[in-house]
Order: sequence, then structure tokens, then C-alpha cells
Amino acid sequence: MKTIMCMGDSITKGPEGGYRRPLAEKLTAAGIACEFVGAQEACGRHEGYPGFAIDHLMHGNVSENYGTSRELSVTLSEYQPDILLLMLGTNNMYSAHPAVAFQSLKQLMDRAHSILPELELYVASILPVAPGLKPWGSTVPIDVTTRIPEFNGRIAGYVTARQDQGAPIHFVDVYRTVASTAELGPDGVHPQTPVFSKIADAWYAAITAS
Repeated sequence: MKTIMCMGDSITKGPEGGYRRPLAEKLTAAGIACEFVGAQEACGRHEGYPGFAIDHLMHGNVSENYGTSRELSVTLSEYQPDILLLMLGTNNMYSAHPAVAFQSLKQLMDRAHSILPELELYVASILPVAPGLKPWGSTVPIDVTTRIPEFNGRIAGYVTARQDQGAPIHFVDVYRTVASTAELGPDGVHPQTPVFSKIADAWYAAITAS
């Protein structure tokens, strides 16, 4: 039995399980016994917190509407996942430079392996986001269209370097699962159901290939 933790923001939480539901179905159909773990419970357990940025999952954060994340060492030590699916950074792109956001994510990745050295860490690129005013009041800058590819490129490069050192880490390119933001929902951020299914396919391919 493999324990899987899905960590991220609202895209990880998803409506009706987001990518987690089709991923669980695909793993089960392939005869891969798994259990999803985490403090959040919505269509299976997870660590997906709407509106949270990278540091909120690293150091912990309290949200009246979306729950309380704990410091990373507490979360990983309690649940001891075999696999961590990490898709995080979209909320950083609204204000942070990609290099700054990446350093925060690098710290989280390194910390995860210092806590659980054998953890199989799958790190996803983040999806494109359409600029403009969002329903929750944030305004996404026009250069988000370049920020996100730069952020994703830094992740891919770092994962390759760590793999060369023998680390159990993998890059999963979910950015390429959508051709444009037109495939996302009306807010230009959150996926529609077909995109969640494509994200699940990408996770599944990575898990079964390693």
C-alpha cells in the first residue's frame, strides 16, 4: 500500500476531488493499492489550501475560510507519505518574481527530503493563468504569461540537477496539458473537469514510470 500526499493550493483541492479523484481511479484500475493522506478532507484526504502560497505550506498558515496548514515537518512527520505530489506556486505569481518564488519552493523541496529522505517527490509545473481582475479581488499582472514559464523552467532545471545527484525527485509538466487559458474556467485560473483529468494522467504517467 502506497500512501500519497497531494500538496498545493485550490487546484490541488479542486471541486469534487479535482485531479485526485481520476488519479485514484487510474491507480486502482492498474492494481496499484494506494491511500491518500493529509489534514484536509474533501473527496479524499489531501493538503490543498485555496489561496495559499509556497511559504504557507512550508511554515504553516491559518485561514478562516480555507483551513489551517501546519509547518511542513509536522505534516510530513505525522502522515509519513511514500509519495508527495507537489503543485504549488500559482498564488506567488501574482506578486513575486519567479526567482524569488522558486527559492521558496526549492527550500520546501529540500526540507521535504531532509525530513523523509526516501520520499518519492513529484513536482509539477503550474498551469497558465490569464491576467486581469479575478472574482476574489486579486489582479493578476500582464507579465504572468512570462513569469509562469520562467518559474516552471527553474523547477525543471533544479529537478534534473537533483536527479543527477541520485535524489528521488521527478518533474511532471502539467503546464503542457492545456493549450491556452481558454481551456480553464471562467476566472482564467482554475481548471475545468477535462483539464483535471489531464493533470491526473500526467501524475499517473510519472508515478508508473518511476
